[in-house]
Amino acid sequence: MKNLAILILISILTLSCSVKKKLNSSSTYIKKSTELITQILSKKNDCDCILNSICNNVFLEDYKIDNPENNYRNELSKYLKVKNTKELNNIIENSKNFDIRKSIIHSDIKIIDQNELSKINRLNSIQKLKIYRDKCPNGRLLISKPIFNKSFDIAVIFIGKTRGPLSGHGGYYTYKLENENWTSGKGFGFYIN
Repeated sequence: MKNLAILILISILTLSCSVKKKLNSSSTYIKKSTELITQILSKKNDCDCILNSICNNVFLEDYKIDNPENNYRNELSKYLKVKNTKELNNIIENSKNFDIRKSIIHSDIKIIDQNELSKINRLNSIQKLKIYRDKCPNGRLLISKPIFNKSFDIAVIFIGKTRGPLSGHGGYYTYKLENENWTSGKGFGFYIN
């Protein structure tokens, strides 16, 4: 009976530690994501709008489905210094519940949500272009949820900008946290159209 009580106590302590670790990881993710996105928007953004449907995805996962020949998981693992697929999957999973709209404190930016984007995309090209020019004369920003390494000091994030048909660019950018400031490093998967 005494052994059973000890076993139950150890089980409870182990479970509570793993729940606490997950909560700490989640709150750290939110804090670091907000810091990174705020810094990116203050330094790199000259766009009027953010496409929220893109923001709320881990862009890498969508890109893998659309472009299987360009699976950037290996690049991501290299930049984040991840040892195996399981560790990478855990890191990506960390971002799934993050709502990027809560980290956008730059008040001048309009957010085009999924419903509005779906309505716009049903229109013909000329109508779409007019709506985007009226709503976002300086262009639209595409930004993904960041993916961090375990220690939250290296991040990879997709950033793209578009002003209209055949006038966009973007890619995966790496950032390193140095002295409480995110510095941009190398990137991969860049495109220009």
